[in-house]
Amino acid sequence: NSSRLVSDLTFRELMSVPLKSGDRPPLLIDVLRSALAISDESKLVIEIKPGNEAAASALARLLILHPELRRTVAMIMSFDVATMHRLQYELNVDKDGFNAPEIGDNMTNNTSQIRVHRRLISYDHFGTMNKALNSIEKMESIGLDLSQINHDQQEQFPEEKEEEEELHKNQSITTLCANTLYVPMPKLMLLAVADPPSKPCELQVGIHDLSLVKKHLRSDSGSMLDGIYFQYEASMITPEGAAALRQLSEDFLIGVWSYSGKDPDNFETLEWLVRRGNCSFVNTDLPHNFQKDIFIRTGE
Repeated sequence: NSSRLVSDLTFRELMSVPLKSGDRPPLLIDVLRSALAISDESKLVIEIKPGNEAAASALARLLILHPELRRTVAMIMSFDVATMHRLQYELNVDKDGFNAPEIGDNMTNNTSQIRVHRRLISYDHFGTMNKALNSIEKMESIGLDLSQINHDQQEQFPEEKEEEEELHKNQSITTLCANTLYVPMPKLMLLAVADPPSKPCELQVGIHDLSLVKKHLRSDSGSMLDGIYFQYEASMITPEGAAALRQLSEDFLIGVWSYSGKDPDNFETLEWLVRRGNCSFVNTDLPHNFQKDIFIRTGE
């Protein structure tokens, strides 16, 4: 029955419902892998719908188990502040429990500064075996099913000769570090509305009063989300509005979303918000005149 809500379908039911093209619905992991295959510069923005904490936890597990896919996600956002802080906590579990060195560190000699984690075998939706490095305690704290994880036995270094032991240790750590360089997590941003909220979770913030921004971006533990995504307001296209955005951008990333057909969607607005307001993200449907505006300004 195609009239049922997607949220009411099981995974098996969802996969059995073909799209108009006849293909099955793509999984997020499929989309991210496609982006990775297309280009190193391919970036996606992921929005988590309000009240869907289960999706946030699943997304966190995906990014933890597949660190190579993190580079394909520029930013994750939601109107639900609780969901965003929960996502940040779960992603930080991996970041705090992972201490792989940056490229250029001395991997072979300075072994005392490297924390070696047990090797875990995990499986994605199709049973593909993937090796991920993390601590079991950290994995348990975010609800991973440890029954699907096989533990390799911890390595036992030979004790026959001290030189052999040191060589074996250095070789093992060098190989481990080469495969586990830390890939930063995507930016996390809170969506806000300028109009009266239509849902309890929505945060109403206008450009004229930014005092609530820091309060809602800060979690109970004191950690901060990376930024806020404002609803477009005409006052942003004024010197005062641009100055307010620019000042806030000194501490946070700024994004601007707008209603299609209601708010201006042209290159001039984009240029103002980026250049004058120092916004990092601006939504657009790329209407036909958008490209024309770019060519005209480039020609100037």
